[in-house]
Amino acid sequence: MSVALRAGYKQTEVGVIPEDWEAKRLKSISPRQSVGLVINPSTYFDKSGTVPMLVGSNVGENAIDWESAKRITTASNQSLPASRLYSDDLVMVRVGEPGITAVIPPE
Repeated sequence: MSVALRAGYKQTEVGVIPEDWEAKRLKSISPRQSVGLVINPSTYFDKSGTVPMLVGSNVGENAIDWESAKRITTASNQSLPASRLYSDDLVMVRVGEPGITAVIPPE
């Protein structure tokens, strides 16, 4: 039994998507992925730190709340290269509200 699709949409292995979209595996279009820190990030927080350290509650739909982000030192940031973020990186919440995603801005 097939379900009729709205005009302009197609059925794929990941669900119904617009006809002009293409389903691809993330690793085929993204040069790297990281799960961030897999330890308690609070061990790195430092009141004298200047580098923001994002956690899930700092990430909103297409927005990052930089004001509420805790800070770490430059030394801590250098010791965590796999968790460093760059302009245009996507960040996605894994717990709490999984799937909420934002882009790291140039600044």
